[in-house]
Amino acid sequence: MANHSAPLLSLEKQAVIRLSLIMGVRMLGLFMVLPVLSLSAPQFNAASPQLIGLAIGIYGLFQAFFQLPCGLLSDRFGRKPIIYLGLILLLIGSLIAANAQSIYTLIMGRGLQGCGAVGATLMAYLSDLTRPQVRTRAMAIMGASIGFSFIFAFIIGPLIYQRSHLSGVFYLTALLSVVAAFLTHTLPEAPLNHYLTGWRLAFKHIFSHAQIRRLFFSVLCLHALMSASFIHLPAHLSSLTNWPPSWIYSLSLIIAIMLITPFFRQSEKKENKKIFVTTVALVGASALALLSLNSLIGFFLAMVVFFAAFCLLEAWLPALTANYASEGFRGATLGAFSTCQFLGIFLGGTIGGFILENGGLKGLQLSCLVLLLCWLASIKNFTLPKLERG
Repeated sequence: MANHSAPLLSLEKQAVIRLSLIMGVRMLGLFMVLPVLSLSAPQFNAASPQLIGLAIGIYGLFQAFFQLPCGLLSDRFGRKPIIYLGLILLLIGSLIAANAQSIYTLIMGRGLQGCGAVGATLMAYLSDLTRPQVRTRAMAIMGASIGFSFIFAFIIGPLIYQRSHLSGVFYLTALLSVVAAFLTHTLPEAPLNHYLTGWRLAFKHIFSHAQIRRLFFSVLCLHALMSASFIHLPAHLSSLTNWPPSWIYSLSLIIAIMLITPFFRQSEKKENKKIFVTTVALVGASALALLSLNSLIGFFLAMVVFFAAFCLLEAWLPALTANYASEGFRGATLGAFSTCQFLGIFLGGTIGGFILENGGLKGLQLSCLVLLLCWLASIKNFTLPKLERG
């Protein structure tokens, strides 16, 4: 378990920084399109709310499908080759999406982006290069990098969109994949683990653990709510104000960062279930409020709460999962966690788009409410791991 007084060694610091940057760069490609993709719908042939939802969610489906196979291959052939392969697929998919004229070509590009599913491989790489007593902290930092990529994406995405349209967002993603490949080249080699014969046992171990199952369902719900909400939110925000969306996102995200810091520090000192449950309730309630409010001030306040709660959970959930995972099954556990994360993106985007097209905004609101209630019910008996204190 984590010993919070143990300092990170020089090699561990380098590994945490570089792997977190690689993870954050990858997630930018997902998050940057959320505030602008639905605004671009008219420019694509055959576009509809359902197909736009699929374009948002297809990335998550392929990420979910390929996380475990990529993790398995990284155990056999090494982490770096699989990360390079994933970044190449992200590059090609981004270029296809940047030049798409049809919604179906856009969906194909997004799907190819998703095939580069190396999130679990990156987390396993981080586990390879850190000691057990600092690993939870390292995982939390990597989780925080995803949260901050979410923040920067909502600032950068609309700015790039205003100047270069949706194609500019995808071209930037392609460029960032090259940057991530360079960072990967600077990483030290990790030992091969050869866990190929233990996958059946690993699955049995992972899914028999009640607390890990609850964390898997939590990350699925978190990303399903996010992707479902942002099918409608960009257009809704445009109807409330003529201000550039980037101004609204930037200001709300800056305030959200200020709110996150004390709660995140509190969770490191003493993991508190009340804070965890409250954060879950806030992210769901604020998502519902964003879909319902017609006041710009109310919308802005709800957005601040949503961003703060989302980023806190995005940093917290992988750290909790790593803390519960057994040493011999950590890679498989984090692979399954990543699968659930991206499956939530796919389900939220595709099902949310279908509901919005066929049931309208009321149907989407009701669906998000039901998902939130199921999420809260699932964590009723959740217990946080007890950490050893040094």
